[in-house]
Amino acid sequence: MKRDYHLIREILKILEEKTAPGHMKADDFRIHGYDPQQIGDHLRQLYEAGFISGEAIRSSTTPERIIDVWPFELTWQGHEFIATARNDSVWRKVRTKLGDSLLSVPFSVLTTMLIAELERQLGGK
Repeated sequence: MKRDYHLIREILKILEEKTAPGHMKADDFRIHGYDPQQIGDHLRQLYEAGFISGEAIRSSTTPERIIDVWPFELTWQGHEFIATARNDSVWRKVRTKLGDSLLSVPFSVLTTMLIAELERQLGGK
């Protein structure tokens, strides 16, 4: 499975806007063009990368294997990323610059480009 940065952005935006306490499940996310399996796969990746806190549901036969994640909220790192990616204008500009490379660019490169574009739009560079 490849990371889908558009889906990651949408998941993080939903969690950032969440007002009720408690966990969610992949089925609770309604993101056009994505099914619960794709969302669940990305929730696991976001949990393992430290972008969201939640409850990891582990395999009964292989406890180190996470089979599902019920997210609670964003972590500091999750908030930091969505702060750079939330702005639609910034997101579109970077997505356009990257084109098809968006599917394979390292996360650090995407984040650096988002920050640079955000600074440019804010008049910093």
